[in-house]
Order: sequence, then C-alpha cells, then structure tokens
Amino acid sequence: MKNRVLAVLLVASIALSWPCRLAADKPEDRTYWGVFGSVSNCPETQYALLAFCTRQPLMYVVFKGKGVKRLIGHWVRVQGPLVPSSCGLPVVEMKKVAIESSPTPPCPD
Repeated sequence: MKNRVLAVLLVASIALSWPCRLAADKPEDRTYWGVFGSVSNCPETQYALLAFCTRQPLMYVVFKGKGVKRLIGHWVRVQGPLVPSSCGLPVVEMKKVAIESSPTPPCPD
C-alpha cells in the first residue's frame, strides 16, 4: 500500500511540474526599438537594429519570411525572443515588426 501511494504521489508531482518547466523553457518575447539596417558582420543574418544617432548595431535580427527590405532605414519596433548566436551582439528572432510613427530620440550635439 505504501509503495502504491508513493508511486501515485511521484507521478502526480511530475505531472504537476511538467507545464511549469515547459513555460519556463520557452523564450520570452520582448520589444526592441532601433533603425532597421543591413549589416555584414554576423554570419547568421544580414539585418540589425542600429542606434539612431551612431548607426552602430545594437542587436542582430533573424526572421522567417520576406519583405523586410522595405524596413531598411526606418525607426522600427521589433518583438521576439532572444536566440542563441555566435555573433558578438544579442540576436532577436523577429516575430512582429512595425514602423514607428513616434518621434525618434534626440541625438547629442
């Protein structure tokens, strides 16, 4: 009887913890802003979010699909999780993107 109760408790604890682990393992989507630009220094992608004033890469952007060339040079909002990469900066997997109509940040003189 004790073994049966222990087995039931073990199976129940595993079953209850399973969804929590799956949710914790899923990368979290976050929002990032920058100028969408083309770069050549990351072998995994050719696009990046650039700092508005200096045009230096802040992070690289990977995506599935087409039609991103229209974004180049625009101030954009990108949403997606950070993904592992061999590039020197963070890499975001673009799931959503929008050209921002809000004012861009001021540049120092």
